[in-house]
Amino acid sequence: MGATAYCGSDLWEHRQADLPDHAGTDILVPPLPQWTTAMGSILAGIVLISIGLFGGDSIFRGEFSLFSVFFDGLGLFWIGKGIYGMTQSNRG
Repeated sequence: MGATAYCGSDLWEHRQADLPDHAGTDILVPPLPQWTTAMGSILAGIVLISIGLFGGDSIFRGEFSLFSVFFDGLGLFWIGKGIYGMTQSNRG
């Protein structure tokens, strides 16, 4: 078992020979599938509505204030956006 010594440009040439052809290019991260972002939207909507339900200030419990209507409406919007995104991902 002998050790091979590389110096100067020999070291660089040795390392370049070991690299695959695409090593110098930028690595592109593939985008998430559309259904995962849709599930995130649905989850965000459920969290918004759950905060109101467990906090006691939700239109689903009969509490109609500007705050509860706004946040429950926002939660329903995100759930609807997620469902729409999932139906669009199934078509595409």
